[in-house]
Amino acid sequence: MTPPRTWGIAALPGWALLLCGLALVIAAIAVPAEQDLGVLREQLARLDRDQALLLGRLQVHQAFIDELDAGTTNLAQRVADMQWRRGAGGDRVLLDRGAPDTPVAWLDHRGRQARIVEIITEKPSMLALITDGRGRLWTAAGGVMLVFIGLLWEPGGRGAHFSRNQSPQPAGT
Repeated sequence: MTPPRTWGIAALPGWALLLCGLALVIAAIAVPAEQDLGVLREQLARLDRDQALLLGRLQVHQAFIDELDAGTTNLAQRVADMQWRRGAGGDRVLLDRGAPDTPVAWLDHRGRQARIVEIITEKPSMLALITDGRGRLWTAAGGVMLVFIGLLWEPGGRGAHFSRNQSPQPAGT
């Protein structure tokens, strides 16, 4: 007579529970670390874009200072005219309220570049959801429990080294 077939967790050998437990423990450790790494990479990319924008503004300001120091053009007179709102050679001055008032504001306006804001929305996976926050601890605990059960599991409810109809014999008999 063959023994009745068992279903569910009783049918799994111990090594399968051990592997499942290890997978859960590794997921509880690796998935949040990968998410943190992705956030840090995104911040690094944003900082690189900001640095490129600031370097562009710095080049505009440096070119202005170099031109002012060279003294070859009438830039100093144009800056003074801008400050005092007077035209060159007695020309009429039109006031533009939207225009920058100072040379520094004019340079900032000239060096301004369009900024692209990327909005990325990712739908997290189920594994990412259960390993986030306090779920990370519960996932790791469940994995450790499965590893423990897998190490102690005996198929058929008896020791693996005993046959079905044989009982253990004391040593020395």
